[in-house]
Amino acid sequence: MTSSGPVAGFWEDPYPVYDDMHADGPVVWEEVSEAWWVVGYDAAREALTNDSLSSGWLSGGAFENIDAGILRHIRQWFMWTDPPTHRDLRAPITTKLTEKAVRERRDEITATVERYFAPMYGGTHDAITTFATPLVADLIASLVGFPAESRPAMCAWSEAAAGLLANPRDEMHVRRAEEALAALANAVSPTAGDSHTASLMAFAGVATTGEAIARMLDLEADGRLRETGASPESIVDELLRVDTPVPHVRRIATADTEIAGTPVAEGQAVVILIAAANRDPAVFERPDSFDPIRNGSRHISYGHGRHRCPGAILSDRILLAVLLRLHAAEQPTRDQPATWHRNRGYRAVANLPLTWQEKELDKT
Repeated sequence: MTSSGPVAGFWEDPYPVYDDMHADGPVVWEEVSEAWWVVGYDAAREALTNDSLSSGWLSGGAFENIDAGILRHIRQWFMWTDPPTHRDLRAPITTKLTEKAVRERRDEITATVERYFAPMYGGTHDAITTFATPLVADLIASLVGFPAESRPAMCAWSEAAAGLLANPRDEMHVRRAEEALAALANAVSPTAGDSHTASLMAFAGVATTGEAIARMLDLEADGRLRETGASPESIVDELLRVDTPVPHVRRIATADTEIAGTPVAEGQAVVILIAAANRDPAVFERPDSFDPIRNGSRHISYGHGRHRCPGAILSDRILLAVLLRLHAAEQPTRDQPATWHRNRGYRAVANLPLTWQEKELDKT
């Protein structure tokens, strides 16, 4: 199939577009981006482990011939490198995010969620800027040893980096990212790691887990997280499947190869649509339905293979703590729908105004 790009309302609901792609096969040529879009579940898993598909896509396409210092910095993040460089750059991150390290901070995570949730009572607040984003920044900073005063800088850098990656040739976005990175470097203690570790953790962690919390809050406002008959863990898994915070990852073919039998030529771009793969009707019955009692967790929202997100354990623990806190409170109300970013390279909630009643109405 050949696609001609997003339609009106895509950022609010891209899934009808993905459904059309599913109808024509697991791998689709998309004319606007001049890339192969992988929408099938099995095809996505295959592509994520294909050694002929490089993660170093930031050197081509819209990023080709851009030599800005800020982009040279970002290109060194491990998720955009290949072996053996990928392994060497990833190792310092994975040692900080082990199951043991996260388990030892379980009580801290719960207490931090409570601290950020408490101000949400008794009024209408933007749940993104007041709760989700600063909460995740605080927890990541604590886990990896960044000082408390670095939290605002982490949030600002996460926002600026997202804008830069979507608009790499825009001088305004380049300048904002440079200023935000300088502020982050100044805020992070020299003993906490270099600026690459700080910038990577701030962007990859805050943007992804914060966005997952935003999707959770959106479902909670609709009452869809209540009385599901499922365990909290299953609700988190289904949340990540039905609306993943990282809808796609990019690759570039370094040699002629195939994905699900579709030939991909050397030099061609590949976009692995994780959000579409997680709703593949060939794998998931009623794929568009939020159904936490599904058997087993098969989502690939954290990726697959050597590039699987090293922060998956921490993210799951944070999401579980937030879910349990929401279930202890009354369901929030809202007068306005969520608004969505349109200046990023991925789908993300910009604002989500929610209202909780006074704290004394909490369940005990």
